[in-house]
Amino acid sequence: MAPPFYRSTPVVTLSRSSAEGLVTGLGHRLDRVHVVEPGIDRRYQPGGTPEQPPLVLSVGRLMPSKRVDLLIRAFAVALRSVHGLRLEVIGEGPEEDSLRRLVTDLDIAPSVSFRGRITDEALLDAYRRATLVASASISEGWGMTITEAAACGTPAVVCDIAGHRDAVLDGVSGLLVAGPSDLAAGLVEVAGDKGRRADLSAGAIAFASRFDWDRTATEAFRVLASTVTGR
Repeated sequence: MAPPFYRSTPVVTLSRSSAEGLVTGLGHRLDRVHVVEPGIDRRYQPGGTPEQPPLVLSVGRLMPSKRVDLLIRAFAVALRSVHGLRLEVIGEGPEEDSLRRLVTDLDIAPSVSFRGRITDEALLDAYRRATLVASASISEGWGMTITEAAACGTPAVVCDIAGHRDAVLDGVSGLLVAGPSDLAAGLVEVAGDKGRRADLSAGAIAFASRFDWDRTATEAFRVLASTVTGR
């Protein structure tokens, strides 16, 4: 719970999910919490066509809260239904060795690559090459990698958690699945159906178009101005 003084202090946060957390978890006044959504760099835009066979992309720190192990297990199940399906894991962290062992134990090593930390240019290329981006994370403030991928026309299949709900319009820009057990079915639905993927890709581009830094700056200034003037 936030100290009483801060509960009445104007707060700017980047998502409705985090705003709800500030109100219900820390006791901030609802009328003092302002949502200003983030923008996306304009370089994130479609380019070329997704690779074949289908490619699933995981982007993020390799740590327990990201639950990349659950994504790998879901991928192993989906691989049985989508011939040639591949997974690229981008990021580094303390879980990398155990994740590599898991891939070996599941006998899917030829279909999975660990790329570690990569350049911004390489990440942009990966977004554009991928069929979809996926996440089994248990906690996110905002799924920025999901939003960046959407701007490139790459839909998402992610677990239904607060941060993901802000970054994915379910059934339009991607799929929000109930939990890890449903993740494999979501991967198959998008990677195994070109028409479905095309529809979600178009929806992802349209959804991501709202995240503009000029709009973000304007909204942030509006909040600051209203705070100063007391209106």
